Amino acid sequence: MLPWFAALAVVTLATTAGRQPIGGGEPAWQPSGGGVVTSNTHVVGVVQTISADDRQRVRGWIVDVFSATRPDLVEIEDQAGKRLGEVSSGGFERRHDVELRFGSSAYSLSGFDVLVSDPPTTLVVKAHLGQLGWWQTSVAAALTRRALVTRLACTTDDAAEIEVTSAEPFPVRNALTELQVGDVSSALSRYGDDGDLHTLIFSLSRDQFLAISPDDSAVVRDKQSNDSDVWLVSPIDPASALGWTDTEQIAGPP
Repeated sequence: MLPWFAALAVVTLATTAGRQPIGGGEPAWQPSGGGVVTSNTHVVGVVQTISADDRQRVRGWIVDVFSATRPDLVEIEDQAGKRLGEVSSGGFERRHDVELRFGSSAYSLSGFDVLVSDPPTTLVVKAHLGQLGWWQTSVAAALTRRALVTRLACTTDDAAEIEVTSAEPFPVRNALTELQVGDVSSALSRYGDDGDLHTLIFSLSRDQFLAISPDDSAVVRDKQSNDSDVWLVSPIDPASALGWTDTEQIAGPP
């Protein structure tokens, strides 16, 4: 039988390993100079990258658990040291989730959110934590996934289907996958008839379908993924739907 202190250590390790990161992965942060680091220093943080058209949204938080020291400057760079974006004092966000995690509001003003244009495949995130100096980590940029509309069909007088295909398979998860086109959304979907995971078929009502414009931006996303799994969809033009060949039908009754 393990002594009580060994058993406690095992329980503590198991609890820590089972804890889910808040809003993204928790990378290893390394000191990079300009500060005083002690044996009590414990810097932790989350960085999440989200594809946003041709830009990259980099959001997260960082704190020192021991001293509750928060960042006063966060810089995003490429691996060659080129600065791509920053957040300075006055631009940080309050993170209620971080406050709850550590049990004090002293940790809350630790969030950052930066939009990076023309992002490289790897981003270097640097954070200045007061007297603790500079800390940094590297994260992979989120890939921009794209899906093509391969079929528009009016299956009945009151229903339509939109079929989209991606070079990257749509993941099988215990969560709803949603098509969002402008203000219209549908979570009624299925994979292709042959089970191909590269194809999703969404069902819409006639009214939903006719409310779509080719100018509307369209995405497919996992509703529970915090926007990390997003496919940009090519323009959807209801006038090209199979089954409704007459323009007046597409436009609907006057």
